[in-house]
Amino acid sequence: MGSATTNETLTTILFDIDGTLLISQRAGGRAIDTVFERVFGRPRSIELRLHGRTDRGILTELFAAEGRDLTDSEFVQFIDSYLHELDQNLHQQPATVLPGVTELLPWLAEQPKVALGLLTGNVRQGAQTKLQHTGLNHYFAFGGFGDDHASRDDVAREAAASAQTHLQHRYCPASVIVIGDTIHDVTCGKAIGAKTLAVLTGGASEAELTAAQPDWICPDLRAGFSILQHLLR
Repeated sequence: MGSATTNETLTTILFDIDGTLLISQRAGGRAIDTVFERVFGRPRSIELRLHGRTDRGILTELFAAEGRDLTDSEFVQFIDSYLHELDQNLHQQPATVLPGVTELLPWLAEQPKVALGLLTGNVRQGAQTKLQHTGLNHYFAFGGFGDDHASRDDVAREAAASAQTHLQHRYCPASVIVIGDTIHDVTCGKAIGAKTLAVLTGGASEAELTAAQPDWICPDLRAGFSILQHLLR
């Protein structure tokens, strides 16, 4: 991050990961399926819905379909196995960084009045694993993650609180931008009063994202780069 005087407030930009910064070839979904079969001795019986959801919410739903409440200890045990499988999957089939990301993040990191964070449904260690595999981890110092919350709105509130803790008096709630690829990214951004930038790189249609009424919508982060350059200059 570029240097700023200690009295300046910053624009906080919170990034989703999957479908926004990178595509991981369903590495997470495959890891969940592997561990689920290990726990229950059979494949899952319901659709695995990943898009825009949190790891806590996904596992809560899968366990409920088997007639079981997901306890905190079971969640921790499941995630420990999941993280191992995720890392193995990413070694076997590397994630792909999406267009514009490798140009945008270095530029943002050099802006003296910008702070970069995460707002993702991944558990914290899962997010770090994906970002480390793609060389993007060092850009983000704080964020909200899917360890504790089934609701993405609550993850957004965690991300805002984390930003405030990290930035202290430089954090400005009115100067937050959430960037993501699903309607859930848009709605959770609105839940914390943030501006929202939606990208069409995660599979959601333009009509779906437009209906969620983001402040900006663009094909990918190459176009998003232009929007942010104009906004931050």
